[in-house]
Amino acid sequence: MQKALAARVDGLGFSTRVQNVLDGMRIQTLAELVCLSDVDLLRSPNLGRKSLSEIHQVLNSQGLSLGMKLEVPSSAEVQEIDPAKALNQVICKSIAGRVEFLVQASRDGCTSADIHLGRMYLEGAGVATDFRKARVYFVRAARKGNLLGYWNLAVIYRVGYGVRRSEAKVLRLLSALRRHGLAENRSAGL
Repeated sequence: MQKALAARVDGLGFSTRVQNVLDGMRIQTLAELVCLSDVDLLRSPNLGRKSLSEIHQVLNSQGLSLGMKLEVPSSAEVQEIDPAKALNQVICKSIAGRVEFLVQASRDGCTSADIHLGRMYLEGAGVATDFRKARVYFVRAARKGNLLGYWNLAVIYRVGYGVRRSEAKVLRLLSALRRHGLAENRSAGL
């Protein structure tokens, strides 16, 4: 069973839509997938009941299901853990402890907090991936004149994170980015 759980999800024959959603959620192995519930997956944009059914079929063919509680590895297995992945988990837990602070800083008008929260929700770092919340924080930052807000919104619309891809919106956002960047340079005397 451990061997099945270590299998990568990109080689299991998922449809392009499902694979894109799993990639967006940064799910790489079956172990990461089976820990999620139906509700967790349905929260993700672009994943509906049909895609969820496809995930259930693939997992059933492997003798697995969603919502599984995985065993704690033995001390011999712990030595096989990838140190980079373990460090990533520590960082995510550390970041998760700072969410309340960043939310309060965002409410107080700090655009850097908006950018950090947006990136956290976009990447699922320390919080559950939520493209809508990421977009909201980037919009707040952009409205306050933060250039990274415009840039991250352009990325969202170029890639299609939780929205329809739109080159027209990308161009408008990049144009606004240039306008605000030029205005800042002029005011700084550059």
